Amino acid sequence: MNEQGTYWVIAARERLPDFSLVTEIIAGFLGLNRDDAAKAARHSWGFLGENLAAEKAEELLRKCSALGVEAVKLPAVELHKLEVPLQITRLAPGPEALSYTEANGKSGLLLKGQLRVLSAAPIR
Repeated sequence: MNEQGTYWVIAARERLPDFSLVTEIIAGFLGLNRDDAAKAARHSWGFLGENLAAEKAEELLRKCSALGVEAVKLPAVELHKLEVPLQITRLAPGPEALSYTEANGKSGLLLKGQLRVLSAAPIR
């Protein structure tokens, strides 16, 4: 992931781009049929290209722009390697830190700036 001189292309908006647009972008960029591109799009979560040479990243940005999808190019060396995710069952924000309790009962504290990604999903 951190190869020198390579880039990632990531959707720029908080809301994910329309699935059919991502499918079309991936199909056109990678030369895939729509079914294979749809499989890739289903698992892309806004990450449209990874470890691309600068020219290829620019090409992908042009394809995104042509279809109205805002995207950004980020140097791979600037992306932080994410730690193994925690399954948090309770979270309490404070002024300088977040206190949390994991599903296994372990508690901890994340200082401001340590949190890389926070996502939530309902579990039924």
